Amino acid sequence: GGAYVSGSAESCLPYLLPLTQYTNMSAVSVQYSLSPEVTLPQQVDEALNVYTHLLNTLKMSASKIVLVGDSAGASLLLLLIQRLIRSPQSLDDAGGGSVPLPQCAVTMSSWDV
Repeated sequence: GGAYVSGSAESCLPYLLPLTQYTNMSAVSVQYSLSPEVTLPQQVDEALNVYTHLLNTLKMSASKIVLVGDSAGASLLLLLIQRLIRSPQSLDDAGGGSVPLPQCAVTMSSWDV
């Protein structure tokens, strides 16, 4: 959230921590660059880098990943999904396979994209 101008990875903890406890799942909270120093689509690039890091480096299966965002973060999530669908990215530097979609995406109070 934060309209791309405020907020931090810690600002979502009040709802993220209970969600992880209820679902018995781990969570990664992403600190993306804020405006006006950085503008879209830089934040989408950053979100894609985190997502592919989960897949490539941490070897997580996309079928085990749920993306959650609120406000501007929800819009960022939708923009990331759009990018994965419209412009398939290579899963690795060797050009192997496209990045799979996550199991689920949950948006709360998203902006229009």
